[in-house]
Amino acid sequence: MNIEGLDYCCLPQLRNESDCNYNIGGSVKALVFSDVHMPFQSDNMIEIVKNVISDIQPEVIVLDGDVIDFYQISRFISSDERISTIQNDIDQATDFMSDIKRLAPRSRFIFIPGNHEDRLWKYIATESAALSNLSALKLENLLQLKALGFEFYNSKKNVLLLNDLNIIHGYIVRKHAGYSAKAMLDDLGMSCMQGHTHRVGIVGKTLGDRTIYGYEIG
Repeated sequence: MNIEGLDYCCLPQLRNESDCNYNIGGSVKALVFSDVHMPFQSDNMIEIVKNVISDIQPEVIVLDGDVIDFYQISRFISSDERISTIQNDIDQATDFMSDIKRLAPRSRFIFIPGNHEDRLWKYIATESAALSNLSALKLENLLQLKALGFEFYNSKKNVLLLNDLNIIHGYIVRKHAGYSAKAMLDDLGMSCMQGHTHRVGIVGKTLGDRTIYGYEIG
């Protein structure tokens, strides 16, 4: 399912590599990070990310969801403060992506939406469904991803494989670090790397003659 479908929150299970339709095979130097949550980002962490990109020049750079918080259209917002600043946050995100693109012009850039980006289409579907098919309001167009040189991966089924590692924003949250990764391993049946939980953890699981791993990256 894609972002144009209002039911795209459905997330089928992925049981093996043959189910994936977006696979980057071979040995690849990749940088994956998530949960920047602009405008609430850590500026120190942003500088660290930029320095790492500049230093190691990854072949693939994956923004693994929740780059923008979109709190203005969250059901949790409790005041009018900053309610009209959503364009500022989008501009801040596009500036950041433009910056890292300049730092690694030969890298392949991939953008995966997270649950906070999902707030956009959910808000439109709930508050003004008649606008849901306007291309100008699609996340990838608001963020100018094509112009910036980013691939937009909007499938909620398989997300992305780097060899046998499934890169996914995540849809399971458990109480302790590593527990969410274990639950993802149980659900997907393959190694996976996720954001979403704002925790860091690694867990392994033996399946017959192989071991799969789950990574929470913060």
